[in-house]
Amino acid sequence: MHRFIPLIMACVFVTSSCKKEPSRDEIMPVNTEVDGQMVDLLNENINSLRELAICYGKEDKVIYSDNYGLSDDAYRFYFESGSQLVFPKLSNYKNLPCPSVSMIFVDSVFFWTLNDHILRDEQGIPISVDSTRIAPKLYFESGCWYYTINGTEYKYCEAQESFRPICFENPKNCGFVVFVLPLGCKIVVPESDCVSKLRVFMPNMAYYKDVFLDAGIGLTSRRQLYATLFLGLSLECMSFSSDDYTDLQNQLIEGDSLDVNGRLLYPDGQPRYKLLFVNGGRATMHGQSLTEGSHSNMRLFREAGGSYVGTCAGAFFASNGYNRPEINPDYLHIWPEFVHNTHLSQSHTGFVITPNSPLLDYFDFGGDFYLDSVRHNGGCYPDVLPLGSEVLALYDYPAIESMHLQPSAWAYKENSTAGRIVQIGSHPEEVSDGEQRDFTAASILYAIEGRGVSIVKGSLQNGIWRDMDKTTSENDPDYTVIGDLQCHHFLTYIPDDAVEVEFNLNCDADVDMSLMISKDVYAYEEYAQYVSESTGANHRFLFSRLSKGLWFVTVKCNTTVDVTQTEWGQEYGGRTDVLNGVPYSVRVKWSTPLKLAEQLKPPFYK
Repeated sequence: MHRFIPLIMACVFVTSSCKKEPSRDEIMPVNTEVDGQMVDLLNENINSLRELAICYGKEDKVIYSDNYGLSDDAYRFYFESGSQLVFPKLSNYKNLPCPSVSMIFVDSVFFWTLNDHILRDEQGIPISVDSTRIAPKLYFESGCWYYTINGTEYKYCEAQESFRPICFENPKNCGFVVFVLPLGCKIVVPESDCVSKLRVFMPNMAYYKDVFLDAGIGLTSRRQLYATLFLGLSLECMSFSSDDYTDLQNQLIEGDSLDVNGRLLYPDGQPRYKLLFVNGGRATMHGQSLTEGSHSNMRLFREAGGSYVGTCAGAFFASNGYNRPEINPDYLHIWPEFVHNTHLSQSHTGFVITPNSPLLDYFDFGGDFYLDSVRHNGGCYPDVLPLGSEVLALYDYPAIESMHLQPSAWAYKENSTAGRIVQIGSHPEEVSDGEQRDFTAASILYAIEGRGVSIVKGSLQNGIWRDMDKTTSENDPDYTVIGDLQCHHFLTYIPDDAVEVEFNLNCDADVDMSLMISKDVYAYEEYAQYVSESTGANHRFLFSRLSKGLWFVTVKCNTTVDVTQTEWGQEYGGRTDVLNGVPYSVRVKWSTPLKLAEQLKPPFYK
């Protein structure tokens, strides 16, 4: 049972600005540039606020929050029951004023507020969330804001201030955590030992291998990178010198019946490698040799958290094109801008490492922050640098003024979900030792460091099995089967009075699986407090008591394919069935001791 404490706020009484008396002609115009989409999204937020109050009335705790798959412009809240709510942050509208709709909790009841004033009906009675069949709805007409509740129109005549930035409030002794959103809406969630702030994201740590090297059709054929050997990173590749391998190339990337997801992706669409490295060569030719399905999987790889490094043609290939505004249809478009061709071939340039380059966190490049004689063959530099970009190094080539001191290497990360992109205009990757190898190694490490975050599949409810049995084609990643060496993460909230707490993993397949649990942190093996020690696919933990709070439950598939080296790369054999995923079920259950009648407290919320 929650302990409800009234939320004390200034301005709890309605002022004249929120009453119904002004006529439409008397209402003060507040803005003439309100976007209709902004109003729609604002009303979505308000509807979600009502759903949040309903969940809270049912004593459905918020146990976790993240923004996976939503960009950095929204938040998702997970509830103990397994339900979810999403609130857009909508920073694109931060300069437009609008009313701020929220809720206030007084005497065990949620009431609607407008700019922290309680909304009242025509009789002056505060409008409770429970009494409204639908949430308040805002609309904008003739330069003025209006709102309706249960079909009755109310008029709002107070000029508004600008949007407030996203911030975190934790009023003392109020029992709630409040997140103020820029678009006139607040998230009010119950405070507990597991929800006191937005959680720090943890990078994904479970992959099949570190690097996939694309040396495909049109690109320089190589099967290894000096930098990955130097760093001790695992690598697989596809290296094709002839278009005779077009079908095989697309089977590897787009997928086939043996591996419907393609090599880059797990069955649920998560990246199977930390990094995709694309060689130099001829970017357009390479793009033309790839099917639309292969292009799509490469884009999904980066969107879902896989990072990308491209040198020369690989840098072109990531962009929108090289002749603004003509989009090159054969490129990936994962870097949302255009590049310029240097028109310099069969030459060498210097690289000036910028003073604030993050690559300096890995190597000092001889202390002079300079690379000599980096081979250059028709490379590029960025037209403009979008938000989220960083310059890593500059060309030193005074003979061509247009490229001199332009970025020779740059990075881009769109949000916490997507992987980081590093583009390099020349060819330091060809050098086997020294500063150029170190530069490539630092670029790889920085890209991998910027890979996507770990994700939560959902919350486990007491006593209910969660069946992870959907296929890729069913497009339901929160319930999709698990791939080789992949981890799936779940949450559960263990109450204080739980006894006989049991965790179960059941799987009918002849595979090796692990069950891992940890409090307050993703239960990867290095962090898990309990890890199943036996082999096989079925595991059980039983605890007479377990400390209350948020627990992460992680399932890992340890079975993977056999690999045979070929002239073009690695061919799979053995347990290829795991490529399309393994179904399983996971559960947590506990008992709650019976309480005597005199131990029960009356509810504060109905």
